[in-house]
Amino acid sequence: MRHDVAAEGAVDSAPLLDIAGLRIALTAEQGGTELLRGVDLAVNAGEIVGIVGESGSGKTMLAMSILQLLAKEIHITAGRIKFSGEDLVKVGSARLREVRGRDVGVVFQDPMSALNPLHSVGKQVAEPLKLHGMAKRKERMSRAVVTLKRVGIPQSEERVRNRPFEFSGGMRQRALIAEALSCDPKLLIADEPTTGLDVTIQVQILNLLERMRRENDMAIILISHDLTMVAGICDRIVVMYAGRVVEEGATADVLLRPKHPYTQALARSMPTLDTAPGEMLPALPGTPPPMTELGPGCSFAKRCSYAEEVCWRSEPELAEVGIRQSSACWVAQRDGGLGGGAA
Repeated sequence: MRHDVAAEGAVDSAPLLDIAGLRIALTAEQGGTELLRGVDLAVNAGEIVGIVGESGSGKTMLAMSILQLLAKEIHITAGRIKFSGEDLVKVGSARLREVRGRDVGVVFQDPMSALNPLHSVGKQVAEPLKLHGMAKRKERMSRAVVTLKRVGIPQSEERVRNRPFEFSGGMRQRALIAEALSCDPKLLIADEPTTGLDVTIQVQILNLLERMRRENDMAIILISHDLTMVAGICDRIVVMYAGRVVEEGATADVLLRPKHPYTQALARSMPTLDTAPGEMLPALPGTPPPMTELGPGCSFAKRCSYAEEVCWRSEPELAEVGIRQSSACWVAQRDGGLGGGAA
């Protein structure tokens, strides 16, 4: 079940990115384990969608599948990935190279290692322009200066010649964002863009992403394990668990009225204005199941206090449980919501 409205009150239109029934698995030689299990996702132009979940839930796998930046032992077995109406699953490698960096920019995890220490920051920011033949050398460096300035790096005319080690962690992350923005992409994928940064810099990076969206009508997929981080910037939130989407909806609805026990547990672990300094927040017991050990029922059943007999027998599909919200939970679908107990 996909919601194709960018924000409340928006008019329905074809989404910029339309993923349907996506399944990804290891090759038979590697055991054939399924890693993504029928994922749907729609993202509209100018919309910020947050994808959240614990490590191993499939967030990064989903993001990397869009441009097919997958390891050689991982392949797409079913589904479509339509971008601007074109199914990227069916195109060849040459077409994918045209889309990567030009139409879809990616901000990878870990700014400390994502930049090449041997080349200047300016050269790396300008690299996508060179690869896509969008500017000559002198113009490329001029545009790199402008792009660095856009992302808030001071004295960009001088900084363009610096090596990455001369940048702070926050500035390196801005440089990675500048590199991803150099070709003015329609879609930006930001995978844990604030990991390892202090809170002040995290806020600056998120404000930067929101400003880039507003100025360029650019869609953003923001991947995080932290529900708090995506709460203040995203129009919609998609919650993943064990290779599936288990809930999605408008940000306020998902945060204030979670319809899946897993989302409920994530929301309860968020600090609020009433949280006292040093107060321990509720933690979700247990760990996600290995993908090789999934049974016939709901993958969250072992960690869920709402689990009933049906939950162990059959895994629920994602279905509407509200006007702007969907959940893959038998109890929520039957009752229209969940009780007040912790998952």
